[in-house]
Amino acid sequence: AKYLVSGKAGTMRRHSNVWRYFKQAARSVGLDDVTLHDLRAMAGTEAERQGIDPTALLGHTDRRTTQIYLRDRTTKVVTAPDKPKSKKAG
Repeated sequence: AKYLVSGKAGTMRRHSNVWRYFKQAARSVGLDDVTLHDLRAMAGTEAERQGIDPTALLGHTDRRTTQIYLRDRTTKVVTAPDKPKSKKAG
């Protein structure tokens, strides 16, 4: 396909239609405040995490522009409480 999101004839969809479909899909999985910018940021951030140049992926010529999209991927790890030890019969 020539476009990531194309119409039936393979033509480019209007931005408003792409946005509408995106919002419907996001809401269907409980994401009410996600944007296309968030999707672009996720792609750039994940590319960088995997060692792929996000500047090229996002089509930027200046790394400073790319920095706008990159997110801190520091994950806070939460550990579950220890499982209670079972009492052995006996």
